[in-house]
Amino acid sequence: MPFEFKEIYPSTTKNTVDLNSKIYLVKDHIPDLEDLLPLNQLKTKNSIDYLLDNQCHDLLFVFDYYLGFEDFVKNGFFYPGFLIGCIEQYKERLNTDTLEFDWKEKTVPLNCLMNKERIHRILISDWLSSQIDWKNKLIYSQSWDLRFSTTRTKIAKYLYYNSHLENKNKKISELPRNWFNFRHQPQEEYRYKNNVEIFNETISKNVFAKSIISIVVEPDFWPNASAVTEKYINAVIGLTLPIVTGYKIYEKLRAIGLDTFDDIIATDYQYELDPTQRIWKMMESNRVTFFNAQKIIQDDGVKNRLLANRDKLFDIKSIKTAARKNLNSAESEKVFSPYTKDILDYFRNHNGSW
Repeated sequence: MPFEFKEIYPSTTKNTVDLNSKIYLVKDHIPDLEDLLPLNQLKTKNSIDYLLDNQCHDLLFVFDYYLGFEDFVKNGFFYPGFLIGCIEQYKERLNTDTLEFDWKEKTVPLNCLMNKERIHRILISDWLSSQIDWKNKLIYSQSWDLRFSTTRTKIAKYLYYNSHLENKNKKISELPRNWFNFRHQPQEEYRYKNNVEIFNETISKNVFAKSIISIVVEPDFWPNASAVTEKYINAVIGLTLPIVTGYKIYEKLRAIGLDTFDDIIATDYQYELDPTQRIWKMMESNRVTFFNAQKIIQDDGVKNRLLANRDKLFDIKSIKTAARKNLNSAESEKVFSPYTKDILDYFRNHNGSW
């Protein structure tokens, strides 16, 4: 059979999805459920299943963004073309001066950079604003303001009050809006193509040179899936300990050869199935780590591991090899065996990631 596929993008809707395919290439993250369904119908964590009329089990999916997706263990082919493409961009355009950090300047325990308003970022903003001395212990960006309530804010409030969260406030609070300007551009003008320059010129010196732990909030909230983007790359290059959102995220990072620092940070939250609880547990279970950050970074062993992990991130050949060896199940490899060469040729020809 020839390798023919239709594509699914973050912007795909019921009106634009093509239902006449047996194989789909999922480009970037899947569509956000809250953009497709009203609040009272958010019963599935998988927007692809909704788009394809609950027929996913009969179809095949190639993912260039996700390292893993629990709903597609048997019929999904995972290859981190998106991540590898991002790393390639950093290797080509990164200002090497930004790789030099003075460990003594790393005194602020946390950083958390949040661009687009998303449900889990609202929940994290609430935790940070209410649980730590954020004015002194946090460097952050946040593009939105609680005063301007949105649909996502309403969903976050609904989930918050119906998830039986421990130590929850009577109402959601959020950090004030805060932004690091890049070339005098407002947040809405930030572009993916400028990620490396944003690191070089703005966030390296203002964020990572001063902080110890990065709370990396990737786009997905609903699905039991994991992926990393430039947000994670920035944390690793910036020599910070990355605490990352995503289901089984540390399993997948380890599978492609990266250090997860799970002897320092709490990682069990990665197995929580409920997305709201997963976010809350991520923050609560690392509370002690946050408060011990300044002591942790004084350890020469930790410093050496952070440097070594940055080297591992830039070792694209090893990541490619590990991804092919470890990310797909044996059943998936068998199902996709007639198409594997064509799939890898696609990645080679479209973004050079294979």
